[in-house]
Amino acid sequence: MSEGRKTTSSQQGFTLIEVLASIVILTIIITGFMTFFIQAFNFNTKTEDDLQAIHVAQDVLVAIQENPSSWDIGTYQSCELKGNGSLHLEDSDPITNECHYEGTFIYPTVTINQTPSEAELGLYRIHVMVFNQDDRQLTETYGYYSN
Repeated sequence: MSEGRKTTSSQQGFTLIEVLASIVILTIIITGFMTFFIQAFNFNTKTEDDLQAIHVAQDVLVAIQENPSSWDIGTYQSCELKGNGSLHLEDSDPITNECHYEGTFIYPTVTINQTPSEAELGLYRIHVMVFNQDDRQLTETYGYYSN
């Protein structure tokens, strides 16, 4: 007489393979989301740097236009711009030995030129370029002033 084993058809719980499969699926989904957040963070950082550089370029341009008698034709690096009190340039950076703008590592450069046709009109062309600490140009802007 052999009695067969009793089998129950309603098992409860998860097997080890089911748990591992669900962990793998969740890991793949979370990795996809983390990649998105990392890219969004990098994009926001770059956009913030670009906006700050645009602000610096506009600030330098306005400072020159408001006080044109302090400027002459030529190229001015960031530390040479410091003499104008309306610009918020801080002491030179010990590594690059350049002045930077308001606690950032953004370095403006200004070139003031005048073509013969601009001289007839009494205008000076201002070209402001802004660089980061890696010497990558973040932005540039142009403007005019008259004496």
